[in-house]
Amino acid sequence: MRHQTIKIILAVVATIATCFLAVYLFNRPAILSVFNLSNSGNIGSAIGGITAPIIGIATIIFLYVTLNRQIDNNSQQQLKNESDIVFLLLNQLDIEYNNFYLNVAKAGVKEKLLGFEALTYHCDSFVKFHNLQYSFKTYHPTVQIIYIIRSFSLIEKRISISNLSTEMKTLFDEKLKLFYEIKLQDPLEKLSTVFNTTPLLTDEATKEIEIFVSNHK
Repeated sequence: MRHQTIKIILAVVATIATCFLAVYLFNRPAILSVFNLSNSGNIGSAIGGITAPIIGIATIIFLYVTLNRQIDNNSQQQLKNESDIVFLLLNQLDIEYNNFYLNVAKAGVKEKLLGFEALTYHCDSFVKFHNLQYSFKTYHPTVQIIYIIRSFSLIEKRISISNLSTEMKTLFDEKLKLFYEIKLQDPLEKLSTVFNTTPLLTDEATKEIEIFVSNHK
């Protein structure tokens, strides 16, 4: 950007210098009489006619440079907007995950678990108890799990269709991958194992979770 500005300034100075030099040269006696304009009554018209193309060309150059800079600025702004959208979605996913809750009773005392602790406790409970008699979607936390994995899938899709560079897409994908490995992989894989051994749990929710887990192995 700095080099481009310097070039524009030099071009402007060169154009102004050319115009002043033209005035001086056109008032000097010429070697050939046919080019002698020093005694011409229409010296102003002559100078204007000669310098007009120079100024016109300079104007076109400046316009071209300006348009290019505008295009570059628009592209940079678009990339910034794309990045901001992905960051916003990632932050929203974190909020949704941390707001996942489960009400439990420990030693006769009611307690509200949140985030990773709540999700892990809920999924572990399906591993521990084998006398399950209802489909998975009838359990209240199920809708919260589905909500989180759909948000996760939405971010994956948004990254893939964005105009971000390959490098930026890779960075966002890696961040999303770490989120899955740290916060979702263990509890969801436990659920997937239970689903395969407990047919009564099977419903559209279990199928969606199993597909999600399978796609991220």
